[in-house]
Amino acid sequence: MHQSSDQEILKEIFSRSLAIARPEQQIAQLLTVDDDLLSWDSESTKLSDFNRIFVFGAGKAGYSMANGLHDLLQDRIHGGVVICPEPTPIKDCKIKFLPGNHPIPDKESFDSTEELIKVLTSTTENDLIFFLISGGASAMLCKPLPDINQTEIQLLNEQLLKSGLSIHEMNRKLKELSAVKGGKLLEFTPSKRIINLLISDVPGNDPNVIGSGPTQANDLSSRDKTISNIWINTPELFAESIANTSKSILKDVVIYIHPLPYSGSTKDVCDMIASTMLNYLTNDFTSLPRLFIFYGESEVKVTGNGKGGRNQHLALHFLIHDMPKFGQKIKLSMMSVGSDGIDGNTEAAGAIIDSDLLNRLAAYQMNPTEYFNQFNSYPFFKELGASVITGPTENNLMDFQLLLVRDTAIE
Repeated sequence: MHQSSDQEILKEIFSRSLAIARPEQQIAQLLTVDDDLLSWDSESTKLSDFNRIFVFGAGKAGYSMANGLHDLLQDRIHGGVVICPEPTPIKDCKIKFLPGNHPIPDKESFDSTEELIKVLTSTTENDLIFFLISGGASAMLCKPLPDINQTEIQLLNEQLLKSGLSIHEMNRKLKELSAVKGGKLLEFTPSKRIINLLISDVPGNDPNVIGSGPTQANDLSSRDKTISNIWINTPELFAESIANTSKSILKDVVIYIHPLPYSGSTKDVCDMIASTMLNYLTNDFTSLPRLFIFYGESEVKVTGNGKGGRNQHLALHFLIHDMPKFGQKIKLSMMSVGSDGIDGNTEAAGAIIDSDLLNRLAAYQMNPTEYFNQFNSYPFFKELGASVITGPTENNLMDFQLLLVRDTAIE
């Protein structure tokens, strides 16, 4: 499928926004070291008050977060373990990088977690501990309770992913069977000073939900510990960054950012997006071009063995059921994409569609409804050349939908 200039513009906006949101850059902007004083927001801590500094972490952004913290602290870091996808050593860095799998924990996740715990238990009361937590940590940092075996945890993860439950509900179930989630990881260190660096991929930015909250305070694990949470990035901040980037690319664009992250079924989310846009466009058709920005995580109850992900499934639903609502007098392009660069069980980050695509499907002899009902969105968009491929972004800030509207008002 030939991609329109507006589709290329949406890709450029997202690509530039991801570059700005790199965790290394965010850490450099948010944390400073002046002589011996580490400062962030309105807080600070004197590094010389501690015997040693350790860095631990897990998640899709673990490597880039560790890289940023190493750039800041350099040889002050004594050691640590970070679990992340495709780990690569950093020159002159004492942090050990180990592999972990997502969304289903595998042998690497279990083994790497044991190694992280081994190093964590060697820390002392007067060591400063950094924990780097981002989306994906729940599967990469995984240790079942003694009476639960690894296969049971893997099966539970598979069932939850297909259940249609919210991330909050899934994490609650996983915490019940875990020896490290829900603040339990803190039980493995006697250190009294903990600093968490967090990148949110959950609605509401609840630190207890990100990665299942392995280092958040609970009554047992946090006794006599001082714990600080530093927000490296959130979906809300990323949405603002996308808006600012858009203004540098699109002349006179009017931007709408949905005020709250969405959740719910694919249908409910698409209905919300379409009704919000139709309301704005009907009441203000002079302010074009207009860019709409939505973000959140839809809930998909999967059946069958199709290949796809939340973003591609959402784009296909919008193409079938919602794009026709905008009529023929408006030009609409939509990109539905995961900020981590990975959508479901595919190599794609998402998909990109426009208002002309339905009219062109006849030439491809493809029935989009069949692909949708089979949860098989990836081959559909791949055949059309409408997949969005970014590769892993080493970040994770929820799913985003960018919709660019041009031309005339809706009748």
